[in-house]
Amino acid sequence: MSSFASLAADITTEYDKAYQEAEVREGGWVPDDGTYTVLITGFTMTPDLTFGLVKGEQGKDTPSVPAFGISVTCTMTGDPSSPEAEPRSFRPKMIVLPKNFSSITDPDRRKYLNTLISKTKGMLKCILDREPAASLMTDLVAADQLVTAGVSGGDNVPPAVEIRIATKNGYQNFYWNKRVS
Repeated sequence: MSSFASLAADITTEYDKAYQEAEVREGGWVPDDGTYTVLITGFTMTPDLTFGLVKGEQGKDTPSVPAFGISVTCTMTGDPSSPEAEPRSFRPKMIVLPKNFSSITDPDRRKYLNTLISKTKGMLKCILDREPAASLMTDLVAADQLVTAGVSGGDNVPPAVEIRIATKNGYQNFYWNKRVS
C-alpha cells in the first residue's frame, strides 16, 4: 500500500469539500525562469510534519497541528546546459497540508491553506491529465500510482508535463500548465 493510501484514513472529508471548491491555480538546482517540458519521476508524501496555526517561522513554541507534505521530482526532457550528459532533476517546494482541515480556524491561515489546496489541485490536474476527482486523497493516490508505474520501466513512461517557472519578489513560483504525454 502506498504512503498516500495509508494516509487516507487520517484525512477528514472536509478536505474533499475544500478540494472540490478550490480553483486550479497555475502555479539543489532549479532551472532559470521559463517554460519547460519535464518528466515527473518522483511523487513523495512525507507524513510527519507540522502546519503552523499562525503565520511566520515555525519553531518549537509556535502553535501547530500535524501535517503531511507532497513533493514531486521533475526531470528535464532537454537539458543542453547540463554539466553532465544526463538531464538534471529538481524539486519544486514541498506543499505542506494539515491532516485535519477543520483544525485551521484563523481566517488568514485558512486563506493560505485554500491557496495551497488550489496549487495541489492544479498540479494533480496536470499530472493526471483529467479534471480532479471529488477527493484529494483519490487524486494523490492516482498520481502516486501513475508516477510509480512510469518509473518502473517496461512499456510505462513517466508523465510528461509543461511547467512554467517565474520568479517574483525573490520567490520561484511553479505553474503547472498541461500534460504533454
